[in-house]
Amino acid sequence: MNDLPIVTDTRALTLPFMAGVYLAVNAIEGARIVVDGPMCAFYKAEYIQGNHQIVADLQRLASPHRVLHSELDIHRAILGDEALVHDKVRLALEDSETQALFFSAMSSAMLIGRDIERLLHAADLRPEVPRIPVPSRSLSGDWNSGWRHALAAIADAVPLAFRTPGDANRPRVGIVGNLFLRQEGDAVGDVQELTRMVQALGAQVVSIWLAGDSWRDLGAIGQADLLVALPYAQTAAQRLAQRVGVPVVPLPLPFSWTLTERFLLGLGEALDRVPQARAFLEREKDRWAAELLFRAEHHLQGTRWIVVDDPVRMAGWVQIAQDVGATIQAAGLTAASAPSVPPLAGQPQPVTRLHQCLREGRVDVFVANSVAADMVRHAAQPAPVVAEFGYPCFGRHPVAPIPSLGFPGAVATVETICEQIRGRQDSRR
Repeated sequence: MNDLPIVTDTRALTLPFMAGVYLAVNAIEGARIVVDGPMCAFYKAEYIQGNHQIVADLQRLASPHRVLHSELDIHRAILGDEALVHDKVRLALEDSETQALFFSAMSSAMLIGRDIERLLHAADLRPEVPRIPVPSRSLSGDWNSGWRHALAAIADAVPLAFRTPGDANRPRVGIVGNLFLRQEGDAVGDVQELTRMVQALGAQVVSIWLAGDSWRDLGAIGQADLLVALPYAQTAAQRLAQRVGVPVVPLPLPFSWTLTERFLLGLGEALDRVPQARAFLEREKDRWAAELLFRAEHHLQGTRWIVVDDPVRMAGWVQIAQDVGATIQAAGLTAASAPSVPPLAGQPQPVTRLHQCLREGRVDVFVANSVAADMVRHAAQPAPVVAEFGYPCFGRHPVAPIPSLGFPGAVATVETICEQIRGRQDSRR
């Protein structure tokens, strides 16, 4: 698939910067954020609250919200009124649940030149609670960059655990950049799969950023002997490596069999355990090959796909489609190209081409988040099978751990598509 066309008109598909920041806050127990901005800053949390994550508490009834905003309007902007900002910062700090307080701003606050650092440190209440400014890129960034900026800010602020001597036979690994999308089975499954792969090489995981842990638990990454930098947070990993004083190795997200192999061999080389990595890879292939082959032969060979996802996972989707004999007709990106992720080759296509492919019936499978999946409603019949994946995902909410990473994750991802294909076939009988 060297000629995969990529959508560059991101206005129709890209989610906003603050969505990525909210995902990071949601993934850390005890974290709160104050956003200097109008009411829409609060409503953006509803992508997650009760929709992408069924049981979430960014918005609350009986205690202060975890996402607070300054209720900025044109009158307060003109007058330079900061009273509500101070009130919301104080409200967050007064709640004993708050372990870390983030602060960012919407574009309207940026344009009037608010001093984020000064606003955040004005309250002298609970000085032990870290104040963490996240530089706003609301005008130019997207949700992937919001996540990266949030993790970089955390890397500067988190108190690191005191280092103790390690065991040379069990090196300690910290993973930075896991895109923990929600407190549900798919995100939990990815954490478990990352841990399993590291342990298969005889190492131990001291911390994964992020994994749904509390703020206090994040400091355990200071015990790491090696940091793995995934593409979603390479800057954060580099900053942590400087603070901890350990090497950092950039590795691909193990999304697809091919990228999982590169991840494991790269980790094996960094740990001087390449034979263990190769042995584990062979065991995994023996375990999962038949499962993948069955699904490819019965449901997916020769099918035509459109995939809408972020640039990090898009490289994996190309490999997954190749593995099952499918063809990606077009692809849409929900974020601008991430650092260290090479652009996919091919001529760019505007979003209108996605609609054209759908209208002309040249697509069998449409993989997308819940927002982009609305395109299918306007497609000519027969509409393609729709498989929800990514952020936000409103319809699929696994309870048990189901990864998308590693060898079992690739099979589970393929099975998500096959379930929809079988459901379509059953409805026509």
